[in-house]
Amino acid sequence: DHRASEQLGQGQPFHPPRRFGKSLNMSMLKYFFSFDCEPELFQGLAVEKERELCEKYMGKFPVISITLKGVEAAQALIKEQGLDGRKVLILYLPDCHESLAGIIAGRIRKEYERPVFVLTDSEDGVKGSGRSIEAYSMYEEMSKCKDLFIRYGGHKMAAGLTLPKENVQLFAQRMEQECALTEEDFAVKVHIDAAMPFGYVNEALLSQFSLLEPFGNGNRKPLFAQRNVALLGSRILGKTGRVGKYTVLDENNRCYELTYFGEQEQLLSYWEKKGKINVTYYAEQNTYRGRIQIQFIVQSFQ
Repeated sequence: DHRASEQLGQGQPFHPPRRFGKSLNMSMLKYFFSFDCEPELFQGLAVEKERELCEKYMGKFPVISITLKGVEAAQALIKEQGLDGRKVLILYLPDCHESLAGIIAGRIRKEYERPVFVLTDSEDGVKGSGRSIEAYSMYEEMSKCKDLFIRYGGHKMAAGLTLPKENVQLFAQRMEQECALTEEDFAVKVHIDAAMPFGYVNEALLSQFSLLEPFGNGNRKPLFAQRNVALLGSRILGKTGRVGKYTVLDENNRCYELTYFGEQEQLLSYWEKKGKINVTYYAEQNTYRGRIQIQFIVQSFQ
């Protein structure tokens, strides 16, 4: 059907996906925008690609807003209950769909750099998913209070559990009491593949990287670093203002455009304070209306 292609500014047909996994790709977005399909089809899917597009349409389509709203609810709970000082964040969101708990936990873990459990109501009690940091063995720590669970399982970096509702507060208390993490453990550790200037990235290099796909857990995208990046201009995009486009200069006064997804005010204020910053990034190739562009996606900065 050509309607989706026209809506998204693309001049090629597409085929509706045959199945839906836990990630949402461009083909699924096109399908959702173009047909009168049931929104329930997309319940629990995480938007992992085309984030700028998703920000643009957030609020108009449930599939785009559902996960982001869950993250916002978790962030609000942390502020309301003053949980940001806790070593282990245990967030009870009774109205959250259980299939989103792990996705939300991962987002909050990345933002606060500490172990996170997201709990939600289910038919057989309260279910939850956890995401951890390198210094904290989630399954091992959960085993110290296994008497609270109906069932549980997992490994060092992630876990799942079911427990009676009356045990939720006790679970939070005991996990916090047992936690031996120090401030040093919470320091963000970034592992890069190489310090590589933006100017080294070209289509041939990205073509070589594509041989390493598919990327995901256990096979992350190659991550690089560029030092002394100066800001020339910025544009904040999206309804929630969490997408930023930045025109920058490298050490050799060459101009590039960077994209950053996250708290834009934090990045801008840090840039203003430092003048020049160091960034980690991954590069990808984007084809739009027959034109190939290299995109630099900022992952962290200092």
